[in-house]
Amino acid sequence: MKPNAAKLLSLLLALSVGCTKAGSSGEGEGVGARMPPPKGDVTVELSGVTLGDDCGASWTPPPPVNRPASPAKAAAASESMQDPAAAPARRPPGTAPAQYAPSYCQQTSIQLALHATGTSAPTPIKIKKVELLDANGKFVVELTASGPTRWSDAGSYQTWDQTVAPNEEAAVSYVLSSPAWHSMEGGQYAQTGKTFQVRVTVLVGAKDRVVEKKAIQPAMMPPPVPT
Repeated sequence: MKPNAAKLLSLLLALSVGCTKAGSSGEGEGVGARMPPPKGDVTVELSGVTLGDDCGASWTPPPPVNRPASPAKAAAASESMQDPAAAPARRPPGTAPAQYAPSYCQQTSIQLALHATGTSAPTPIKIKKVELLDANGKFVVELTASGPTRWSDAGSYQTWDQTVAPNEEAAVSYVLSSPAWHSMEGGQYAQTGKTFQVRVTVLVGAKDRVVEKKAIQPAMMPPPVPT
């Protein structure tokens, strides 16, 4: 073999080995450093907000928007609202029971409408933050979300594991801690008629989604009337 041909062959072999090593090293780093992009997506809508009281463990969420309750539950809810004796008594702090008549309690809560499109595995959902804002968008207080439930085909809310299956629609509800209405300017009843905003940050898989609803009036009870 001629000297020039031998040198050329050696150079080609060296280049081939170098490219193979570089390719192998780059591929290994890519697998370890980069996660595959998520498949599909989940849309989130803040479908309902109630700014009210803290009703305790006996409270159940209202049916989702455009999803009627089962006949038995709808009848029970209607009866409890018409019959004050069937609903728990709620009164402002420091007010004697005789001065405040029992009334229907409305729990501070949110409802979300979720729709998974094209996902290949269940997507975890988590509420990261719930912010109460005034009518001008100024921060008032952060509320704590708990008690996730999901509307079932049986026409009632069931305990929810906070995941959405592929190509699934879900109507879910969370209990929120109640704002300290009595500590706001003018006290609890001065908030009647005012409007607020609610901003919710939802962790969908590994992505943050922010949904909000404006022009919300508190579901405040009327002040007690002396008798």
